[in-house]
Amino acid sequence: TGAGKSYTVKTFLTRASLIWNTNAIILDWVGEYEKWVRQAGGKVINLGKERLNILDLVDTNSRSRVKQIISSLDILCDLKSYPNERDHIEEALEAVYDRRAKDGKAQQRPTLLDVVNLLEEKGDKKAARLLKRFTSEGTDFFAGSSTIDIKTLTRSGLVCIDLHNLPTEEMRSLAGLTILQYIKEIMRAEGMKEDRR
Repeated sequence: TGAGKSYTVKTFLTRASLIWNTNAIILDWVGEYEKWVRQAGGKVINLGKERLNILDLVDTNSRSRVKQIISSLDILCDLKSYPNERDHIEEALEAVYDRRAKDGKAQQRPTLLDVVNLLEEKGDKKAARLLKRFTSEGTDFFAGSSTIDIKTLTRSGLVCIDLHNLPTEEMRSLAGLTILQYIKEIMRAEGMKEDRR
């Protein structure tokens, strides 16, 4: 604390923006960048007032996205301690993607709420309970359709995604992991761009 980490990041991003017109996304856990980003002419997204569908496919396929979601839940929900429920959640994720594709609704992405509902339909209450913490009223930031477009944000100059209004560290972590996974897939799909240095 007080060593100048935030100042260094702000200085670097300001110079990169002025010199190279770079794009930058800041995942702000504690709300320390909001004021500075606004002053710098950037955009602030308050994730506590938005929705982020963790089942969105951003430059990836459903199978790869299922693996990414499971790896995030392994970390956040300790799914490896619940091997049966882990398998059921993975199967339910695959099933909701397949169900949308078969119904001809591939453009309309399933949501985490669809996964919970499917698990409950199958009578798998324990697996459903592991996910309900992200779909219950007041904690349903990941349960509906996305209100933000990560792909657009990667081309929007300086962007602060403010996570500090999410109610738990677990939710901030799920949002951060999901956004980083999306950005990685966008970068992988687009490759290096010389004009962006």
